[in-house]
Formats: sequence, structure tokens, C-alpha cells
Amino acid sequence: MALSNTLSKLNQPYILAPIYGACVNIKGGRTLLAPAPWAFAIWGPIYLSELLLMLYITTTSNLPPTLTTAAPYWFLANVSQALWCLSFRRKYVLSHNPLSYLSSPIYLSLTSLSLLKVHAILTSGPSPWYLILPISLHAGWVSAASLVGLNGSLSYSSSPPPLLALAGYSSVAAALLLAKTVAGGGGGG
Repeated sequence: MALSNTLSKLNQPYILAPIYGACVNIKGGRTLLAPAPWAFAIWGPIYLSELLLMLYITTTSNLPPTLTTAAPYWFLANVSQALWCLSFRRKYVLSHNPLSYLSSPIYLSLTSLSLLKVHAILTSGPSPWYLILPISLHAGWVSAASLVGLNGSLSYSSSPPPLLALAGYSSVAAALLLAKTVAGGGGGG
């Protein structure tokens, strides 16, 4: 009953509902779920912590064995994120293909899944927090960006507003569940 009442109200031309600094936007924007503008400042700490992680790995001889197991997924995450960057370049986008708008969220989702696998491997063994933190930051942010990208792709489709609203709010629920899962994954040794 409550869901049908909510969905019946979605025939309005524009709905905006703030949720923890993000917005679910049903018409009038490029994406259904948009992060607050200040949220992009997270890239500085992400890349700085990953730079320090790489410096540590290349200068330390006694590394946990989980790093060897995680390395292929780390590589895949970096390749898929590079492909995601290329997906915004006109010469690499197949604009005549009606499904080309999906390439960006697919690459970003692959990045997210790869980083979450690295996180799972690192937290399954004796890995210190300073190895896990950079991966956790990157995985968390890219997972959120994947949800934004998927919602952005839907916003370009001709889906009805109730479906768009359901996708937006489901993404918020998925983000909260993912945050709980990653945070509950332990911190290693």
C-alpha cells in the first residue's frame, strides 16, 4: 500500500529527495542518483593512499601472501578503470550503437567488483590496515560511482518515472548494504 502510494505520486514532473547528501532525481537531471559536489574530493586521499601503498609494496621484502593472490584482481581493476576513462572519449564511444551508453557503467562496475575482490582477499588473511585502507576507499567510492553510472544510463532511457524512482531508491539501499558488507569485512591484522 505504501509503495503504491509513493509510486502514484511519481507522476509529478520533478521529484528530488535528499538522502545523506545525495539526491534521487526523477526528471530534470542527467542522473537519478547524484553525489554531493564535494564528494569528488575523495580522489585525492584515494590516489595518495594508493601511491603510498605501491611505494610500500615495492620497497618491502616481507609482504603478506594475500598480496600475491590479490594482484591479478588489482590489475583488472586498474585496466577496467582505464577503459572507463576511455569510455568518455568520443573517438572510443560507438555513438551509433544504442547500447553504447552502457559501456561506462559496465567498466566501472567491473572496477568495483575487482576492487571488492581485492578487499575480500586482503581481509581474509593477515594484512595490516594500511594495506586494506587504500583499497577500501577506492572500492567504496567506485562502487558508489557504479550505482550513479547505472542510474545515469537509466535516466537516458525512456523508462517510466516509477521505474526510475525504484532504481534510484534501490541504489541507495544497495549502497548502504555494500557499505555494511565492506565495513563488516574485518580489518586484517
